[in-house]
Amino acid sequence: MKKIRIFYLYPLPRSEILREGTINFARKSLFYGLDCLYKHNIKADYSDNGFRSGYIPFLARKLSAFFQIFFDFPIDFSHIIISFRKILKSDIIFATSQRQGLPLALLKYFKIIRKPIVFCSIGFSELLKERFNANIVFFRKIFKCTDKIICYGWQEKEDLKTLLNLDDKKVKFFPFGVDTDFFTPSNIETKDFILSVGNDNKRDYQTLLLAMRGLSINLLIITAPENMEGLIVSENIKVYYRVPYIQLKEFYSQSRFVILPVKDNSYSGGTTTLLEAMALAKAVIVSYTGGIKKGYHLRHNGNCFLVTPGNVEELKEAIQYLYSHPEECFRIGSNARRSVEVHNSWNIYVNRLVGIFKEVYK
Repeated sequence: MKKIRIFYLYPLPRSEILREGTINFARKSLFYGLDCLYKHNIKADYSDNGFRSGYIPFLARKLSAFFQIFFDFPIDFSHIIISFRKILKSDIIFATSQRQGLPLALLKYFKIIRKPIVFCSIGFSELLKERFNANIVFFRKIFKCTDKIICYGWQEKEDLKTLLNLDDKKVKFFPFGVDTDFFTPSNIETKDFILSVGNDNKRDYQTLLLAMRGLSINLLIITAPENMEGLIVSENIKVYYRVPYIQLKEFYSQSRFVILPVKDNSYSGGTTTLLEAMALAKAVIVSYTGGIKKGYHLRHNGNCFLVTPGNVEELKEAIQYLYSHPEECFRIGSNARRSVEVHNSWNIYVNRLVGIFKEVYK
């Protein structure tokens, strides 16, 4: 049987991570299954050349800037132009962000590229809603040229169908996965702190800090500096930035439980962090956003603790309850581990992805 050839387009460089060997455990999610596809008679390739300086990347970035002004969207032609020969030799192009997904769809619309395109949407619907203008008619035309759009959030799938006037055959909800072999419960001693993790701009640390007022509970936050700008942090709260994955896993294991406050949106419920913590058998308090309302098999007070986004009092009550009931943390955490093993392991994620590729290839 002929091998399917897939060319991946990433939004950030990946070669350094490959050289470090870290893809073998902690960073699988950054590669979207590329390292596992050989088991399924699929040859996957990628390139970081578009991130390098040079004459062609310079012109490509100028072209990207021009279209970015026109569309009012982040766009990157560099990888597509520099990797054009590899794209022509591939059977499928997999764009893992809208930075490459939009220009790919544009090139296919003008019949410059004729290869099947799979586009992974992570927040694309939110960008479309923010910039809903006269260009939406053109967006609908060019995205009809994509062969499959996959979404990690159920609500994002529904929103994209409406915004781009597409059907279920074109847009598919696709639950994310976690490496349950790496994120596995350990015998590390639990310490007296609770944990919140996440860098994306949908994290709601303001609500979390307000909920922590008056509580004599130690909280550790691991996030990006911009997420904490203008926020007042009390003495019982520590904030860390850019923590290595190995250390992050230790923090997960040492914490009493994990809190994921998220602003209501269609694609993110802190999904990656949620699944990592659940795989480590941690009870997780998570905002019940549109991104995780369906498809992740979450059960309030069963395998997680669901709270209303932005509700300070509800979040405070949940923190106080779990902190004072360690036996409930253990019960919920045990259920969480079993849930991700059954529904969201990395092997399940890769198998679903292979199914998409084979469907598009046929």
